[in-house]
Amino acid sequence: MTEKDPLFEPLMQRTEEYIKTTVELYQMKAIDKASEIASNLASKLIVLIFLMAFMLFLNFGIAYLLGTWWDSIALGFLVLAAFYAICALLIMFVFGRTIKVRLRNAIISQFLN
Repeated sequence: MTEKDPLFEPLMQRTEEYIKTTVELYQMKAIDKASEIASNLASKLIVLIFLMAFMLFLNFGIAYLLGTWWDSIALGFLVLAAFYAICALLIMFVFGRTIKVRLRNAIISQFLN
């Protein structure tokens, strides 16, 4: 009973090879998907950094312009900060759930593609 069947042995070897190959395939697919997501994220992050720098300098200019019109630089910065605070609150309360759902769907579709 402990003897190995000569016909069964090649089947076991092929099964082992198939399992190893399948595991390697899934590992390669996971690495490919992770590298695709990381490169996509890195490229968008670089664009976002430059966009944020542009917006920062633009907002300094607008705040300074408003401040010179009202003869108070601090007032210009305060008005611009209040404007952005109101915008942020409106976006958070009106579109918060929609933004969350869209982001979640985008992340899931990125993983599944």
